[in-house]
Formats: sequence, C-alpha cells, structure tokens
Amino acid sequence: MQACVYLLVVAASFHPPAAAAVQEPERSGYSLAESGFAGRFEDLLLNRLELEQDGDVLRGRLLFGREYEIEGSERDGAVVGTARTPDSEEPFSAEWQEDRLQIVMGEQLLWLRRSVEPLAVDLGAPRADPERLWTIAVYMGADNDLEVGGLIDLMEMAEGLPEKGVDVIVLVDRAKEHWTDEAGDWTDSAVFRIRRGGDPELIGEIGEPDMTDPRTLAGFVSAVYRSFPAAHHAALFWDHGGGWQGLIADEDVPGREGTSLMDLQSLRLGLHAGMLHSRVLKLDLVAFDACLMAHLEVAVGLADLAEVLVASQALVAGAGFPYDRVLPLFAGDRPVREIAADIVSTFGAAYEGEHDPEATLFAIDLARVGPMAALLDALAVQCLPVLDAQWPAFARALYYGECYEPRTERTLSSAVGSLDLVDLLRRLRTGTPSFPAAAEADELQQAVAAAVIAAHTGEQRRLSHGLSVYGPHKTDQMRLDYLLNWLGGANHWTELLMRVHAAAAADPQPVELRELRVLDHDGNPAASVPQFGGCSLHATVTGNGIVQVQQWDSTRDGAHWLVLRKNFVVDPYFVLRVREAAAEDVDLVMPQFVDGENRLQSELTGMNFAVSNGELQVLATLDMATPSSQAPFVARARLHEPGAAAPKPIAIEFHRALWLVQAVYDLTPAADGRVEPRRIQPAADALVGVLLETLEDDGTTGILENEAIPWKDGPRLVLSMDEPGRNRADLIAETMDGRRYHAACEYELAANPDLERWSQSWRAYDPAALTGIWRQSLAVGPERFQATGGRAEFLGPHSWGPGCFSVRSRFPAGGGEEEVVQIWVLEQLGVPSLRIVMPTVEGRTLCWYGPAVIGTGESGRFIAMKALNFGGLIWRWEQDGGG
Repeated sequence: MQACVYLLVVAASFHPPAAAAVQEPERSGYSLAESGFAGRFEDLLLNRLELEQDGDVLRGRLLFGREYEIEGSERDGAVVGTARTPDSEEPFSAEWQEDRLQIVMGEQLLWLRRSVEPLAVDLGAPRADPERLWTIAVYMGADNDLEVGGLIDLMEMAEGLPEKGVDVIVLVDRAKEHWTDEAGDWTDSAVFRIRRGGDPELIGEIGEPDMTDPRTLAGFVSAVYRSFPAAHHAALFWDHGGGWQGLIADEDVPGREGTSLMDLQSLRLGLHAGMLHSRVLKLDLVAFDACLMAHLEVAVGLADLAEVLVASQALVAGAGFPYDRVLPLFAGDRPVREIAADIVSTFGAAYEGEHDPEATLFAIDLARVGPMAALLDALAVQCLPVLDAQWPAFARALYYGECYEPRTERTLSSAVGSLDLVDLLRRLRTGTPSFPAAAEADELQQAVAAAVIAAHTGEQRRLSHGLSVYGPHKTDQMRLDYLLNWLGGANHWTELLMRVHAAAAADPQPVELRELRVLDHDGNPAASVPQFGGCSLHATVTGNGIVQVQQWDSTRDGAHWLVLRKNFVVDPYFVLRVREAAAEDVDLVMPQFVDGENRLQSELTGMNFAVSNGELQVLATLDMATPSSQAPFVARARLHEPGAAAPKPIAIEFHRALWLVQAVYDLTPAADGRVEPRRIQPAADALVGVLLETLEDDGTTGILENEAIPWKDGPRLVLSMDEPGRNRADLIAETMDGRRYHAACEYELAANPDLERWSQSWRAYDPAALTGIWRQSLAVGPERFQATGGRAEFLGPHSWGPGCFSVRSRFPAGGGEEEVVQIWVLEQLGVPSLRIVMPTVEGRTLCWYGPAVIGTGESGRFIAMKALNFGGLIWRWEQDGGG
C-alpha cells in the first residue's frame, strides 16, 4: 500500500518535462497501442477519466483527487481543452503513449489505461482467511454445446479442492438446452464457491450475461478477488477457444442473435479492469481450458498481466483439465512455476491414460515472450527481399506446417490458421534455398525453448513446441482482422504473409496435368494392373506455386466410382530427401514441386484398407494424404447412438502404425454452422456407418454410408484387396491460392494368384517357430534376392497382444552397425500382413507395412513382405540354420 501512496504523491506533484522526454521506447514486433479518446480510462488508484464524443467535441469528467469537467477537441492525435471545477480552470491535454493515456492538466501528470465499468457482481463482504494462499477465478462459458462437460468439471473441482488454502470461485453461464438430471433446470448464470466433497455454494447471480463482454469479465474478476483476498491469484478460462481470434462462445446473448466470441482485446480489457478494481497488480497464473490458446498473439497481450500462462496449442478434449488431480497441486506455498509444471505433467498423465495422442499442454513464462515478437519481426524483415523469388518455399512451409485443425477442416476459408512457430521456422530453413534469416530463426527457436517451463505433447504432436502463430496456408484464409491483433498490426510477419499469398494469387499460369498413363515395371504400357502391384501411374504436372498433389484411387460400383483412399503424391526427389534427413527432421520433409514441369510416379498396388470390428469388414474412404509418418489415417462416418433421433457426423482417426482407433471427433455443427471438432468416446453398443465418397462421370461428388457395424471396443484397420475390374486413379493438384486441377486415368485391375498363395501360407503358421536370427535380403528381380547385411532377432512375444513380437534388428550404417528394437505385428485379419513398428527416441512411431508370406524354401523358413508405404520394396528374412 505504501507504493500506491507514493505513486499518488508523484502524480500530484510532477512537473511535465518536454514532450520528447516522456516518450516511451517503441516495443518492436508488437504493440498494445490504443487509439481514440471516447470511453473510460483508469489506473490502479481508480483515478478515472470518462469522455464521450459529441461531434468534434469530447466532453466528460476526470476524477483525480476531485472532480473536473473536461471539454476539448482532437488535434494532431491528442485531445486539447480545459479542465474545470466550480472555482478553477486549467489547460488539459491527453495523448496516447502506447497503451497508456498521458494526461497533462496544468502542472500535473497522470497516466491512465483504457478500462470498462465492471458489471455489478455482489459476492458479499470480504471473507478473510489467514490460511488462504490461492484464489482461483474460473470463467466458465458453458452456454453452448459444452454445457454437460462444464457441470461434470464442477463435480471434479469439488473432488480435488484441497482441505485448506485454496478457494475456487466459478461463474457458470448455462445453455437453454440444459442438462436436468443432476444440475436442475436453470438456464442463466450463477456464481459458485466450490466446496470440498460437496455441492457448490451459490454465492451470486447475474441473470443471463454476455460472457463475451469485457464488463462481465471485469465484474466477476474484481468481485472474486475482493471477496476472497489471497496471496496468489489465478484466472482460468473454460470454453471453446479460437487462438488469435478469441474464445468464449456464447450462444444466448440478450438482444443479439447467433453466437458471439470474445476477442483478445476484450479479454485483456476485462481482465485488466477486474484487476484494477480489486487492486491486484499482477496475476500469478492465467490458464485456458480451451482449444488453440497457446498462441504468441495471445501471450504478448497477457505478458504484463500475469507471470505464467498454461494453455494448449491443439484441440482440448471435451473432458478438459482433470480438475480432481489439478486442484490438489495448489496446496501448500509453492512457486507458481512448479505448480504450472505439475499441471502440465498431470494433464499429460491423464491423457496418456486415455490414449490421446493429439493432446498438448504447455506452461509458458510470460516474461520471456516479448522478445519473441521482436525476433519474428526481424526474421520477416530479412525474408521480405527474397519473397519475389522464394515465395513457393514459404508457401510450402505454411501449407505443411504443424496445424491444429483436422485435415478436412484446415482447407476451409474459416480455418483459424494456427501453426506451431518452431515447426514453421524449421520448415522455412530446410525448404528455402539460402534461407536469409537463419540467425534470427535460431534465436527465435531458442527463445521459445527458454520460455517453455513444461510441455506435454501426445505421440501425434511431437512437432509442437509450445507456441503457435498465425499462418494461413491458403489465400482465402488470410484475414484482414489479424491487423487488429497486437502482433498482427505491428509486425512485418503480417506483411510477409500477405506478400506470399499475393504472389500466389497473382500467378495467372494454369496448372496442367497431362500424359497420365499406366506402365509396367519395364516402362511399357500396361494392358492391366495386377493386384499386389508391379505397375505404376505416370503423369506430368506443369505450373507454378503447386503445394500439393493428391491421388484418389477408386473402383467402379455400378453407376458410381467409389473413392477408396486419398494419398499424397511426392516429387521425384522426396524419397532421397527423406533418406538424407536427420531422424528428428524426417517429418519436416515436404513435397517440393518446382515451377515448370514435374514428372510424377506412384505405384498402383491394388491394395486397400478395410474397417473391421473383428467380425465384420466394410470399406471406407480413407484419407492418408498428410505427408508425415505421424499423421493418422482418417475416415468419416455416422455414429448411430441408442435412442438418438439422428446419427452424429464423426471423424475416426486410426493410428498410422498400430491401425487402431486413436481418436474420434464429433463434427456436429454449432448453431452458427461452425464446426469445432470435439473428442468423444462412442459406446460399445453404438453403431458406426463409415462413409464412402463417390465420383460421377460428370465430375460431381457424393456420399454413401456403408453398412453400420457395432462399435464394440472400437474398429481397426485391416489390409484388403481391391476388387478386380474397372479402377481409376485421379490426380488433384492444388496451388497456394486454392486453385485445384484434376485429371483421371482408368485401368483394369486383374486378380493376382500370388496373393491367394500368400494368404494360404499362414494356415500352418506357428508362433513358437519365430525364434533366433533371421537374415534380411531385398528383392532385385523376379524370385531374386540380394543380402542387405541386416538381421532380425526375435526376442519373444510383445505385450501388445497375440501376433506381436519384440525384435532386435541390426543393419549396416555409416561403416558400422546400427541396432534398434522393433515390434513386429503379424496380422491375419483381412489380407495377412506384417507391420514393423519402431518407436524412436524423439517419441515418434515409424512403421513399414504390407502383405506378408511365410514359408519354407531351400534355405529353410522365411518371411517376406511387400512394403506398401516404402516404394513397394519386397524384403525377405531367412531363419539362420533353417530353423
């Protein structure tokens, strides 16, 4: 309190120096600068200025020791006028210095910040508690489809609240379509004090609020911290999140239709006003139980309001934070960094237990984020001069960067465009010839690493490093409202993005897909394509700024073409770049199509995946088009739940290596048509109908739902053969600005008797015979194999289950020998197959898979596999000594 008195004395007696001397240094890379003079402005002592615009005149009052009437007009970016009391009149001026309004009145100087009048929230008189260490204000926007999750989390909070030292106060705004079984039928809002092991205590009501209004946030925060004074303060925001665009989706705002979203400026304004009115100088912790909020654009706006940020770069599952395990971490007087780190590790353990490979959570030291904006700005400045020549490399990095929206959603014009900052920098460095900002990129990566206090990344999110940045990968996703963001409006990064997209849009040259033809392994035109491969599709694509080419494989079914799989097509040097890349950089390798002519080739394997629940197998359109060893295979489906009036649209993600379901997302649109995928767990008695996309001869597309099968423990993928007959391969090339070009090639698929022989070979399969050393060779011609020097040693069954084995593999490397431990999965559902799964030290999972045969040859027992995802190579292992 002594410091506050000192500030008041200084403000009252300070004689302003020359104007140049009071200028604050400009903050490079982001700006919290304000503009406009109408509104409310305050400081920590609640000195207050209120101004209203009346034509060219600004009128209002200033409360600064006494009340002054203010009248003035705007001149050269400042308000100039007079301040009057009944017995005095003094010259008055107000001018913005970044986010502080400098007021000079006579010989007095005052600094205020823009504020709002907090909504009146009465939580009663202050409740002193000498043992209270933490007060946690939870702003829960449950006036939407997340309502049920919010009410469940209230119960979790009661389970986890420590016996003493912590108060958790929650503002809950509920939805009209309420959950009545246990929570009652109220649909507006309530303020609860969480009680350990019991029902929450109702301590306040504010009717039907607008949760996106900064006045609501300010009123709640100030009331909580005034009524429950503590040594430490945390604010937790619970709801939908949209990264740099904002958070809190309120579907029922009085007097307004549709869904409202709180922008980041309102978040900062409301939080800061609430802190002013409760005399809280700085929060210890701000946490977001919401999707996509670990953004550099979010962090720079909160850096002066809080010490530590806890947030996720990725989507957060509907279950959110495990509050029964998180709240106990606040017990005892521990540093906030330790608590934040423990929140991250506790969250990670919970989601690892739920086998969620896409979950992320980070604790960020907000004191370290300011320099990142300056470094990003410096990097952009270095890159701008080379964009005219190098923009395709920047386009590729934006297109393939670690993104946090499902593949089917990230191409929509409404996509948020969140990309991991470090992954984007690494792609720019590896994919841009003579990258001009290597030093800035290195320093920025180091700055991010230094700011991350703790991190959890699921297996599918190993390319996430803690902070995202806006990086739209298509031209129609470039949002002009990004200029209103603190970083977007003051950083050359925005200019870089705009110029990349402008260059892509300005290129008028159309893309040509031509010379589509099917050739056999000798390069001759093929009359038919055998199942199991041996023939390949060849094509030439010509154009500029091509970022992606997909291949859709379809089979004829009556009047339709059924799309079975979508895969990415690589440039001629892609495999070479993968082989030359360091292990930690493999997933940074992107297809690179040169401007001009590109000759493409892909094998036609005649093999596919089916979706199986162990008893029934059905076909689905499988999206395999992400060029990453960690990206899942995705199938769209409809979930038929018992008692539900209509099926629910879902996306099923299958683990690329294990072929098991790793996540299911509900794709039901919100009231405004927006789709924010929510992770769900289907019940065992639900039915799932996977979807097949169709292509008509006239180019139109459609959807068919396959036979619905019981969910049981969750379906899995099994290898299957394409049906002989008319088949088709479609190539779709896409440019940075969203132009798509299409060409197709039909061919006849012929049955391959070898596949039946391979399938029959497993009838006499004896797992006990898989012992000892097996030496590897590679097919170099029909029935001809060449030793590779590699060998595999079966160590015994693996805990994954039947057909899974631990294998130690050794192979020549760098003049010596490298040893790795793998899991071999011999799968007999569908077409018998072998999967070689190799966990890496970076936490990723690599996999090679394909149909397999087991038998006995001249040298003894052998296993052979055709690696479908590795250029169709055929590997063979022979057991030492013939077994």
